[in-house]
Amino acid sequence: MVTALDDQETKIKALQAGAEEFLTKPVVRVDLVVRVRNLLRLKKYGDLLNNQKTILEEQVRIRTAELEASYRNTVLTLVRAAEGKDAETGKHIQRVSFYCKLIAVAMELSVQTCEAIFHASPMHDIGKIGVPDSVLLKVGQLSDEEWVIMKTHCAAGAIILSTGTSPYVRMGAEIALNHHERWDGSGYLGDRRRSRRSRNLKGAISRDWFSSNRG
Repeated sequence: MVTALDDQETKIKALQAGAEEFLTKPVVRVDLVVRVRNLLRLKKYGDLLNNQKTILEEQVRIRTAELEASYRNTVLTLVRAAEGKDAETGKHIQRVSFYCKLIAVAMELSVQTCEAIFHASPMHDIGKIGVPDSVLLKVGQLSDEEWVIMKTHCAAGAIILSTGTSPYVRMGAEIALNHHERWDGSGYLGDRRRSRRSRNLKGAISRDWFSSNRG
């Protein structure tokens, strides 16, 4: 700010209003050059900081996207392992993931939760990797002993996924353990204390069971 006023009160008001420098008339050339040079230097440093902030934000965005892709690749790897064991199980888990998302949206869950359920739900049958082929691929009704073996896939899936660090895998462990629990608590584990996402999955599994050749 350049002004003929040189009292202290005017200077304070000018600085409070946003002025970076305060020069009184008549302006001394050397003083003006020094003040302008200092302001330009401050502007340069400010621009540098703003650019650095933008660069850091972009790096965080890229890293977050890479981490998200890594999580999803982990899920795909596990799902493909289940598909290799039983082709029908592979088709089933793909259908169920879409049903789960539709139900989650209808339940008005958050967008983030709906996406997480979509990516975590395909792992619900991962425990079938440990079920013998003679039971898993049997044509016809299972015996009582075979049903006991088949039911172990819930706990087995939770154990397999329990050491995962990604949010999808952690949710997948919870879903794997509880996905055959019924609303009245009479499921495989007989546990009434289930999360909304497990109830979501149970509904999706039932929908797929009755609409496909699995029923």
